[in-house]
Amino acid sequence: MISLAMLEDLKGKQFFRFTGTPEHWLTAIKFKTWGLKENLLSSWQKIEVGDVFLMHSTAKSNYKGAKSSIIGVGVVGPGLRQKTDYLWEGEFEKRENIYPWLVPFSEIYLFSEELNLDGWEPTRADFTQELIGKLVKDARPLPARFPAMGSMSSVNENQALSILH
Repeated sequence: MISLAMLEDLKGKQFFRFTGTPEHWLTAIKFKTWGLKENLLSSWQKIEVGDVFLMHSTAKSNYKGAKSSIIGVGVVGPGLRQKTDYLWEGEFEKRENIYPWLVPFSEIYLFSEELNLDGWEPTRADFTQELIGKLVKDARPLPARFPAMGSMSSVNENQALSILH
């Protein structure tokens, strides 16, 4: 959970919104990293250690109960890098490195209960529905004029802090 002291520490930081399906967020949470597509290289290069990102989960999903909402917040950690292997479900299916630009997380705070991702892999769907249900259960609704299009964008500090408050 996010405390008032943590909110104070976030003031003056650069805020981003990363958007993806709840399945992608399960992968991101398990491996503490987010991936961006090739065409977002210039945006990826602007990300710095300590930046804050809002975790926007889409309603688009192969599983019931997904809703467009903010599921948590995180902090960018050291080690931005390009990957050459597969990490997300769609990459395994298409046998293509769709999200080569990795953004590592040093901290993740979910609005839901803690998820146990032991034994879960991006290609394993047997308990994905249960995990997505837990992930979105306590999600925050999107505020008016929230930038929800595309996989990444900057977010106004005041808007980000109001979501987290």
